[in-house]
Amino acid sequence: MNPWERRLRDLAQLLKNCHTTYLDPDLFRMNTNQFLQTARTITFIIQKNKATIPDYDRWYAAAVINGWKGDLVMQWAKEARNSVEKEGDLELHSSLKATLLFSYLVEQDVVLECGRDELLAGNVKKLVRLGRSNLPTGVSDAAAVKIERRWVTATLSSWELLQALSYVYARMLACCRKLATHLGKAIDSSIPDANHFDRISDETRQVRFVKLKGMHMHSVATESVAIDRSMEIPPSIRATFNDSQEHPRPQIASLDAALDYYKRMAEATFLHYGNHAFMLFILGDEWQPIDMLSTQFEDQTDKFIFWRSVADRITNLKATGIVWIGESWLRKADRSTAVAVRNLPIAGERLTVLGIDRTGAQAQHAWNILRPSKTDRPVLESIREEDEFNNEERFFLVPVLRAFGLPDPDFVPRRSAG
Repeated sequence: MNPWERRLRDLAQLLKNCHTTYLDPDLFRMNTNQFLQTARTITFIIQKNKATIPDYDRWYAAAVINGWKGDLVMQWAKEARNSVEKEGDLELHSSLKATLLFSYLVEQDVVLECGRDELLAGNVKKLVRLGRSNLPTGVSDAAAVKIERRWVTATLSSWELLQALSYVYARMLACCRKLATHLGKAIDSSIPDANHFDRISDETRQVRFVKLKGMHMHSVATESVAIDRSMEIPPSIRATFNDSQEHPRPQIASLDAALDYYKRMAEATFLHYGNHAFMLFILGDEWQPIDMLSTQFEDQTDKFIFWRSVADRITNLKATGIVWIGESWLRKADRSTAVAVRNLPIAGERLTVLGIDRTGAQAQHAWNILRPSKTDRPVLESIREEDEFNNEERFFLVPVLRAFGLPDPDFVPRRSAG
């Protein structure tokens, strides 16, 4: 293991310690300070070993200097480390917050900052009453109150601190991976992936949701599943990729090429199994997956929570793009908001593959799912893009667009300056 990789592994352990001690103010402060100090030493170690790195100056300029130029969080981490070493602890602030959410748009949230647990309980009840009495029935059916603890620091007030530390770790990991590739190697397998920390963040912060429909307490859980190396690709799927014996991973250099690859895979998978699970692929600089998620939605509320969390992952991973694959019900629209989405009449089924990248480009392909009879396997009928997609208002993509730093679509109401 290279010396900078050993230090990166140390940094991962410190980030784990921050998670473990999140609810212990003094220990969390100590681990945060140590994390920031250790993070800065990774690039120092790389610089110290530059004689062993071919074409070092060009690589370092591209990967670190230019790669982190204008990066708000990385600049904060540098300044925070200097502050910790020369002035003392960061000024940290812990708070409880209750949020009424009922859409994909954060500006529509109603937020109440809380103090003691008694005040938190009162504010949750207040938001529940507010949602039930002021939201149309069809909207309140998918509303929830989110309860969360947050550490923030005055010098980076727009970021929850644990997310900021995870972001710093992801950038350091990406730097070391680029260096490993530059040296013709792979980074040491014992170093945790950045996605691991995103997956456990809500659990660490004890984020809970109370859905107005049912009034039960919910939390978000993510489970990692190991790859089954013994599984063979079904012949019908393999044939889609020119009878390759291995899982094909072609050279992809654009969103259209990525969509074509996943489109063929989705179609072959559906026709073989008769269905397709929800799949999200988050793509990196080389258009290869850097994170992959599958999910199940119990209701519309779950979709709000999921796509907001996807936006956080895109930000942390500095993704190039995403591809989303999923089946959906087509429902007859009711603009009155008096009827919950789940109660709207079903008009059909669809399988969609949708891609979007950080330039704002979008590409997609969809099929109608047809069921000739109860006993026959379903079949797919391709839909012409120009016939179906141009005027769709995809509110679920708004958090993704914002995570890529892109402007809101025209169908999103303008946010007030205040």
